[in-house]
Amino acid sequence: MQNNFKNILEDSLKNISLMAFEQSYSSVVITSADVDNPLVIYVNPAFIKQTGYSYEEVIGRNPKMLQGENTDRAVIDRLKKALQERTFFEGTTVNYKKDGSEYYVEWNISPIFDDKGELNYFISFQTDITSKVKLTQKNEELLLQQSKLATVGELMNAMAHQWKQPLSVIHALSHRLLRKIDKDFRVEDLQTTLETIVEQTTFMNETISSFQNFLRPIDIYNSFDINKSIEETLILMQDELMGKSISVEFSSVEDSLEVNGSENEFKQVILNILSNARDAFLMQNKSIKRKIDIELKVKDSFINIDIIDNAGGIKMFPIEKIFENNVSSKGANGTGIGLYIVKKIITRLKGEINVSLDGDTGTRFSILLPLK
Repeated sequence: MQNNFKNILEDSLKNISLMAFEQSYSSVVITSADVDNPLVIYVNPAFIKQTGYSYEEVIGRNPKMLQGENTDRAVIDRLKKALQERTFFEGTTVNYKKDGSEYYVEWNISPIFDDKGELNYFISFQTDITSKVKLTQKNEELLLQQSKLATVGELMNAMAHQWKQPLSVIHALSHRLLRKIDKDFRVEDLQTTLETIVEQTTFMNETISSFQNFLRPIDIYNSFDINKSIEETLILMQDELMGKSISVEFSSVEDSLEVNGSENEFKQVILNILSNARDAFLMQNKSIKRKIDIELKVKDSFINIDIIDNAGGIKMFPIEKIFENNVSSKGANGTGIGLYIVKKIITRLKGEINVSLDGDTGTRFSILLPLK
């Protein structure tokens, strides 16, 4: 009698589970227990609606049919490892519908064992989170624009200050030249004066060109030269850093190092890190020789960019928290989005960024980017 009740209960539970799967808003996929080549043995109506495939088109096939070009390989490698170890898995990546369109999926997979501990099958619950991801991306774009606008305002102030000196020089030289024309005018004086004026206006032209380049739309993605981008950024920051007695040494192993992505976004990264170093120097009471080193090295098919300062180091533990949103080492003077945006930009460039203390005196930001 007891066994009969047990069998009836098990059958009822199976029917209830099946009804729950059939009515679920989340996609449900059940596959065979083959860890190397799991094949679909059941999908619910939500899966069919989500992917556009019919029941007959997926039964007996490997779920990797949903993967494509932008599927995160690291997530899939983690999935394979979980299957082989017969453990629970959860992850997020890009999948592809029958019509080829992308959607973001958040899913988990559980191994199901029988009474003897034998693996029977894998069951997966999947949720389309495309709208959620798109909203997050939109918010990040707004933050990026906000960060860039703040940088633009700072650069305009720096450029206005930067132009004062050459304008004063040109003004003084012009007056001196006008006085000499009426008195002891010499061709040599004219040549020297004009050469100085050309030199000053060339510097001003370089500054405005760098500024105009920075204002170009951030969604222009192509190849660009890292050396040139850093040099143009240093032109924009030159007077601001020199005015605070901060020297910058820039060294590169090669004349041309190209990467793919948005050049302006990369410049924003460099500007942000340099600005943070400047602020750290200004917060110090110590009398030190303020210095920032920018070093470029090539390793295999990657370029490593180290930006090192001696401004005392970031006082935060763990130091990696500095990349989180709304986290700042400047207290009330910081917005907490600068280095968060820096991390996002480097990720968009398919790279990595890390931060560490450089001895007892400073901070080292290390950026790794794939070469073109």
